[in-house]
Amino acid sequence: HDRIRNVLQSEGIVMYDGTNRGTSWKIVYDSSIRPSGRRFQGQSGAEVVSPILRGQQGLREVLKVVRILMAAGARVNKTCGFHVHVDARDLSSKT
Repeated sequence: HDRIRNVLQSEGIVMYDGTNRGTSWKIVYDSSIRPSGRRFQGQSGAEVVSPILRGQQGLREVLKVVRILMAAGARVNKTCGFHVHVDARDLSSKT
């Protein structure tokens, strides 16, 4: 948890500090994520949660976070999801 946070911060990702809710990324434990592999037995996984993202800049930030996590050795399995908040105020139902 702390390692992931430190890696993301070192790459310029703004992490939740208790005051910047909705404008920062955060990491929360998620008991529905079950890490695979012997070395992780008995541990629960963590979820990386985005702030509200908008437009192309938001997509670029998601890509950046995913690339950082991959480079840091993060792994996914069938219990993982992808939690992204999208500002859809200006989108129509067709969009």
